[in-house]
Amino acid sequence: MEKQFNLSILAQDMKEKFNHDQAASTMAKCTKECFLSLKTSNLLPTEERCLRNCFVKSIDFQEFFENETRYFLRNQ
Repeated sequence: MEKQFNLSILAQDMKEKFNHDQAASTMAKCTKECFLSLKTSNLLPTEERCLRNCFVKSIDFQEFFENETRYFLRNQ
C-alpha cells in the first residue's frame, strides 16, 4: 500500500518548525551579543537598543534571503 501525504500540511509543518527554530536561534544570538550582565532585572539602555537592532537586522536579513531564494528558484 502506497502512503499518501498531504503536501500542504507537510509544507505548513516545515514552515512552522523553521520559524520556531529561526526565532530561537535569533533570540540566542541577540541575547548573547547584547546582554552585558544578568545580575539586574532591567535592561540597560544600551542592551535594549542592541536587542532591537539585532532583531530588526535578523528580520531584514531573513526577508532578503527569502527573496533571493525565490528569485534563484524561479530562474532555474
